[in-house]
Amino acid sequence: TLRRRFTGHSDWVWSVHAAQVDGAPCAASGSEDGTVRLWRSDTGDLVREYAGHSGKVLVVRLSADGSLLASAGTDSAIHVERTGRGRGARTMSWQTPAIIALSFSPDGDHLAAGSQDGTIQLRRTSDGVVVRSFRAHSGQVRSVEFSADGSLLVSSGSDHVATIWRVRPRLG
Repeated sequence: TLRRRFTGHSDWVWSVHAAQVDGAPCAASGSEDGTVRLWRSDTGDLVREYAGHSGKVLVVRLSADGSLLASAGTDSAIHVERTGRGRGARTMSWQTPAIIALSFSPDGDHLAAGSQDGTIQLRRTSDGVVVRSFRAHSGQVRSVEFSADGSLLVSSGSDHVATIWRVRPRLG
């Protein structure tokens, strides 16, 4: 049964992700209209709208503790926002056609980003510094996900390949 609809975007919704934010169930959505929205999933209320992308938002991700919201898309920018009121944002640019996949490490200290050019970058969320970058696929990176302990990163690509990468203890 349908439980809730979230309306408000003016174009396609490309990505959604759910997590607890400040103890409340929430869902984030990213749209072709260039906006990211954070919703209360129990009430359907809009918590906050994030603007700032100059292109389509193709992927949104909340950190495991719900304190960070990352978004990326066709403008080659990764936005990392604090979900609490009045807290700042970090924008990380990357010269690639589009960022399609994002995943926070379980502790929220790192963000994996996969792009259309087959590259994965691992960045520190505190300052945006790239701690590791590698060619992961001969086609687009379609998804990335950290293991529960953060030691491994799995990825899939349009090259028909799924991979597992050891990323710890080399994350800085």
